[in-house]
Amino acid sequence: MPSTHTTTPTGRPPSAETGAAAPSLQAGNRAPFSARASREPRRQQPLRVLLVEDSPLLVQRISELVEDLPNVTLVGTAASEADAMERLGDDDIDVVILDLQLHAGSGFGVLRALQARHRAAPAVVVFTNFAIGAYRDTAFALGARHFLDKSRDYARLPTVLQELSESVQ
Repeated sequence: MPSTHTTTPTGRPPSAETGAAAPSLQAGNRAPFSARASREPRRQQPLRVLLVEDSPLLVQRISELVEDLPNVTLVGTAASEADAMERLGDDDIDVVILDLQLHAGSGFGVLRALQARHRAAPAVVVFTNFAIGAYRDTAFALGARHFLDKSRDYARLPTVLQELSESVQ
C-alpha cells in the first residue's frame, strides 16, 4: 500500500525542503508564536509623566528624580497652562505632576480643562508651595489624585509615582 505522506527525493517532507511551515501542528510541537503571545506575560509599559512646572531648578531636580525611578519616564515638561494643555492633547500621558502657581495660567486651569474632557484624564499629582486647605479641597474636587507640598513632601514624590505606576498599568 503506498504511503500517504509526500516526500522529496531526499526523503524529507516538502515543507522541510522549502523552509515552509508544516500545514498542521503535530503532537508535542509548540504553537506558533502568535498563538503563544496571548499566554505569555505582557511587558509592562513605563508610566509616562508630564511635568508642569515653571521653575527651571525644580524641573531639573524633578527630572533627575523621575529618571532614577524604574518603569517611570518623563515624556515632557510644560511651563504654562497653555503649554500643558497642548502637550496633554497628545493622549500619551499617564500622570501629570502639576504646580498650581504658574507664570502664565494656573494648575487649577489645567485641572478644570482635564475635568471637562470627554476622554479619560491622566492621574494628577499636585505639587505646590501653596498647600493650604482650600487649594487642597479644590484640587481634589477637580480630580487630583494626590496633593503634595513641595517643601514638606518632596521625598514622597517617588513613592507616589511608583504607586501610580502599579495602579495605572
